[in-house]
Amino acid sequence: YHFEEFHGIYILIKLEEIVIAVDMEVIDATGYVLILETDWLRKAYTIIDYQEYKLILKDDK
Repeated sequence: YHFEEFHGIYILIKLEEIVIAVDMEVIDATGYVLILETDWLRKAYTIIDYQEYKLILKDDK
């Protein structure tokens, strides 16, 4: 992987056979959940179902 300069942390997320490199920033927050960046979600072909509170990952094939 090639990463540009970044002042957060890099995480490898493995979901079954899918491995995705993502960059993350830690923020000081309590009491709520935020998804601020969707780059890794796009890479994992994710559908966000807000009604059912689910993340659905689809295979890219």
